[in-house]
Amino acid sequence: DAKEGVNVTENQNEDAQSAERLEEDEMELYRSIIEDTISSDKTYEKRRVEGATRDERREVYKDDDNVVRIAGSKAKTENDKYREEVNILKSAATAVPPMTLTGVVDGFRKTSDNGSWIVELQLKDSEGRVPIIVPFNHFHVVDTKEYEDDTVIINDLTSRVGAEVQFIPYIVKEAKKKDEKTFAFASCVYAMAQEAYKNFIRTMPDGRPKYVNGMLLPATVVGVRRDRVKVNVMGAEATIDSPELSWTALNSIEKEFSIGDEFYVEVTDIHEVEYKAGNKTYNIVKLKASKRKAEPNPAKKYINDFQEGEICRGEIKAFTDNGLVFVRVKDKMDCLCHASSSGTNLRGDKVAVRIKEVNKENFTLYGTIHRG
Repeated sequence: DAKEGVNVTENQNEDAQSAERLEEDEMELYRSIIEDTISSDKTYEKRRVEGATRDERREVYKDDDNVVRIAGSKAKTENDKYREEVNILKSAATAVPPMTLTGVVDGFRKTSDNGSWIVELQLKDSEGRVPIIVPFNHFHVVDTKEYEDDTVIINDLTSRVGAEVQFIPYIVKEAKKKDEKTFAFASCVYAMAQEAYKNFIRTMPDGRPKYVNGMLLPATVVGVRRDRVKVNVMGAEATIDSPELSWTALNSIEKEFSIGDEFYVEVTDIHEVEYKAGNKTYNIVKLKASKRKAEPNPAKKYINDFQEGEICRGEIKAFTDNGLVFVRVKDKMDCLCHASSSGTNLRGDKVAVRIKEVNKENFTLYGTIHRG
């Protein structure tokens, strides 16, 4: 009996190892197909579905024998959810006009064959069974030399992991066997170009576009870096450097802002340009955006709340190159201070500030940090 038990265990181990080898082989084949598709000049020529036959689909989405279907029940099996996810992507890939979907950035990697970067999305509110592949130059506009540096690309994409993005599927390759993977290729740039055209280029009955320079428009944060954030403004992506993010000094940008944050920006310099991604050309919209200009200057609002000689509470926010300190006083506005001679000044420290000068002409406060 003991010997028979050993044989059963050995057989189970062999079966598990065989299954693992099969899964590794399937993944290697999947990666090979992905990389071949990326390198093909025809990938982004025409939106299309490379679908399975009816019999193949029946096999791919077949339920286990013990699943009982009850009329009127809203319960769904894993295969039901998988089939729905595939059908949404297939419909979008053939829709006229093009259908935009929302995805979540799952991750990114560099391909082994030609060293190009790809981003992987998951269809929002889905099981994420279908990988949605987006080459880097179709993920967002890549038109500066800094993106020739892999470190820049890694930092850029890392800041976008978890972000929601709009995309339009180009190819959906549907599995034809149970052990194959369905996957899709898509373009976020195409989705941005479609939305931006409707908002900033196409003219309304009055002869003007829907949105023009000087308007305050909602923006969504899609990337956060040490000294700037990337935002999507109605289909146009813009970079907002630190000085244009706030009237007051900011702590670490990465602590102040998160992916998905929404706020208003003032838009200027709206213009259309051609953007080439591989063999595909898009007409995209570029603009400048300022969060600071979309908000009232708190100094103008609160300058009269301060008196020379008073001591008030504050929080250290930032430092200048010459050693001065920006302190947010009374949670209202910034006061430029000389650092305390006793102790170390750190961002976020709670301090007391003596107001030495209230300049109502320039709306600025000057003071000194006191630690008691």
